[in-house]
Amino acid sequence: QITRCLKIKINFCPHIDNIRDSDKDREVCAVCFDALCQENNNHGIINNIGILECKREYHSNCIRRLLQVKNFCPLCKSVAFNSKLVDHVNSS
Repeated sequence: QITRCLKIKINFCPHIDNIRDSDKDREVCAVCFDALCQENNNHGIINNIGILECKREYHSNCIRRLLQVKNFCPLCKSVAFNSKLVDHVNSS
């Protein structure tokens, strides 16, 4: 149910050396506090990013686990999915 409501973005992260030092720590997942872009054997990697209605981004696995317990953004506390959308997904 949550997976079908959650917008997913495929985030290609170039090799970490190509990112300015000031940008390396900027984007982190507020659930696990790991970087949204992480180095993997000197190659860019692809992360699945979950985007809530408030436009905040998290690792999709992290935010899915959180949304199973509470239907709100962990940062701004806005409702993650309105009940009409969730009811529609549940009925299909």
